[in-house]
Parts: sequence; C-alpha cells; structure tokens
Amino acid sequence: MGETFSNEGRKGRYIIGHDGRRHPVFITASRNLGSDTGKPMSGWHSINPRNADTSRFGAYILSVEDELRKPVFFIFTPEEFQPLLDSKKADSKGLRHFYISRAEAGIDRFVDWRDGGMDMTQYRGAFNKLEFNA
Repeated sequence: MGETFSNEGRKGRYIIGHDGRRHPVFITASRNLGSDTGKPMSGWHSINPRNADTSRFGAYILSVEDELRKPVFFIFTPEEFQPLLDSKKADSKGLRHFYISRAEAGIDRFVDWRDGGMDMTQYRGAFNKLEFNA
C-alpha cells in the first residue's frame, strides 16, 4: 500500500500494482453489529454514490468485523461494484446501504440483507482483484 489520500472525509489508499502504478482503492469498514441484529456477524456500510465513483477507483473494499473481532474483506472490481450500488434503493439523503452478515453461525456464507438480499460470499477475500496487472 502507498500513500493516503482524502476522499471527501473518507480515507482511501493507493495500491501499487504489478504494473508499477498507483491505483486508488475505496475502503470502508464496519464494526460487528451482530449483537444489535441477532446475527453472529453483521456490518453496515452507508455509501454516497458520488464518493464511490467507479471511474476513480480501481477496487472497492468493504470490511466487516467478525465474531472474533477480525476483519472480513469483501473486494470488488469497479465492474462488479457499480451494478451492486445501482441496485440499491437510495435513502432520503441519497445514500445506498449494505447490511452484510454471516448467513448463519459457523458457516462461511455471507449475505447483504438490504434491498432483497444478495449473496456476497464470492467477494469475500478476493485479494486477486487488488493485483492490478498491466
């Protein structure tokens, strides 16, 4: 990882890819809200689409703290993230929300319960999306 840059109040990072260039990455994190939701692990991300411009970022990382207080990373390419963001219903402030939870205790299946539900398991730990080959 490289230097920090400002993303309208949010922190982002550059990743230096195999191509030797810096690639800005959108990063957001949530603590485990499982005790509030009744799920073993649950995180909430509110995203302003203006701050998540898919022409600006090379990858998107949503992190949720698990039951052991360790981060679980969900990693998306811009081509994957834009349709997910577009499928979300905006709230009164224009924000889009992701409620990512472990589907059930002891099972590595993850679901975004907001706006109809979506399986997020395929994005978990997809670090290969951060390699940025030329």
